Formats: sequence, C-alpha cells, structure tokens
Amino acid sequence: MEIPFEDDYSIKEAEDEILRLRREIAFLTKARRDIVYSYYYENKTVPVISYETKIPEGTVKWHLYKARNEMKKGLIMERKIGKLGLKPIKATNFGHSGDPGTNGGPEFYLKDTLNLNIVYNVYHVPKNKEEIAEDLGVTPVYIEDKIEFLEDNGFLVRQSGDKYTTYVKFEPETYSQEQEESTLKKKLEIAKLLANEYALSRTI
Repeated sequence: MEIPFEDDYSIKEAEDEILRLRREIAFLTKARRDIVYSYYYENKTVPVISYETKIPEGTVKWHLYKARNEMKKGLIMERKIGKLGLKPIKATNFGHSGDPGTNGGPEFYLKDTLNLNIVYNVYHVPKNKEEIAEDLGVTPVYIEDKIEFLEDNGFLVRQSGDKYTTYVKFEPETYSQEQEESTLKKKLEIAKLLANEYALSRTI
C-alpha cells in the first residue's frame, strides 16, 4: 500500500528566512537596529519611537527606509567571513613606551583575543563597525561595546565616515641571524642522529 505525500519545506524555509533576517538586523547600526526592533517587534508607532528616542519623526522614517534597503541587500548577498574570523592572530609579546596606566600596559586591553583582532583588523586599512564585524565573523552587536572600550582607551581612533584606525604597531616575530643559525644547527644534528639510528637498525 502506498500513501501519497507531498514534502513541505515551507516551515523550514520560513525558519531559515527568519534567522537570516535576524542576522541582517544585527548588522544594522545600533540606532537603526533599536528603531527596527521597536517598530517591527514591539509594534510601536513612529510618533512613539520619535518621542522615546528624541529623534524627529522624519528621521525615524528615514532609518526604517534605510534599514529595509540594507536588510534586503544583505539577504541577497552572501556574507563572507574574513581571514581573522577563521584564523585570529595571537600576540606573543606586548611592548610600550612611557609609563603604563592605572590598569597596566597594553596587555590589559589586548589580552582578550577579540579586542586584539579588532585592533589588528584596522591596522592596515580603516574600517567601520560592520566591516570589522564581517571580517571577524561576528555580528556588530558583540563588538560595539569592545570598540567603544578600545576607542576610549586610545587603541582605536575614529576617522571620517565612522571608520576606525589604530596607532598600535604590530610586528611579526623576528629572529636574529644567530638564532636562525642555532636552530638550523640543531635541526641538522637531529637529522644526522636519526640517520645514524636508521643505518644502525638496518645492520642488525
């Protein structure tokens, strides 16, 4: 006996669409995200949002219009996680000139992996919060407080267009010629020892 059936993916597709929509809302600026949440999730009117946020009604409507366009664009595009989101950098040493502050040197602020990678992300090219978040594979919600913290303590510098740069200097690990020669010598000694052991085992 065969029972006819029809696969219905509408529920799953709807759930996926909701998740994607939430993700795109998270990529909006904080002010725009709060307005969208109040309007669509709390069903507040534009005048109420305007009163609560002390923003003119026309500006609230503009934010809603821009938010719809940004979310529509985000749903169409494929967001890609940057290199730092897949392989974050790690600091091997911290240095500074001058006297440390009351909290200590830069290690107090940059020992956190996310803080360190936020700063490194704008080292070569200034970026805004959304660009930083996308490169790190997180939504702006999770880095806004950290960006504010780093800016307040001088590790990030805001530029025009709400982009950030840093005056922190990052240097790759360097080795002196003596260190390189010593490392090479040890490798050759180990290789010679292994070769001798192998040759000895062949004669037994």
